[in-house]
Amino acid sequence: MLVTADPAAFVEAVQPGDVLVFDMLANVSGLIQWADRASADHAVLVTGPDTFTEANIPSVGQNVIRDDSLSKTLGDPALHGMTV
Repeated sequence: MLVTADPAAFVEAVQPGDVLVFDMLANVSGLIQWADRASADHAVLVTGPDTFTEANIPSVGQNVIRDDSLSKTLGDPALHGMTV
């Protein structure tokens, strides 16, 4: 197990097949946690180096299942306060 505040070290340590559970600490996240009685509100599957796959509620122009960059997501200032 790795405990780090360094996003680059975290991205390097995860491996394909790892499941990451997020707590985004946003208003809607609190509602999801309350409804599910869970301590986390989102999960993603690491599918490759610096890549994860997630399922989301679709919005206009977005797919329900999407791939994204883990380092880009962890570096997003809008997500500060997120715990993994």
